[in-house]
Amino acid sequence: MARKLVTILTLVVAVMMVLSATILAAEMEGTVSAVDDKGMATIKTTDGKELKASIAGVKAGDKVDCHVKDGKASCHKLDGGHK
Repeated sequence: MARKLVTILTLVVAVMMVLSATILAAEMEGTVSAVDDKGMATIKTTDGKELKASIAGVKAGDKVDCHVKDGKASCHKLDGGHK
């Protein structure tokens, strides 16, 4: 009985760890508001937050898709087909 309980609790903890990692990796869209001379873009997200990320080939006004994990933003430019 105790072995079965330990197995169930172990599985529950493992599932919760995977889910928390997924939740902490936020995904959002935004608009590039500025790009400095080193290629660092300032992005205003749809929820009002401001991010900084290095994105090649973007200019102010471009729409981007960003993923934030462990406090670091990783963004890429959206194609014309996306909203």
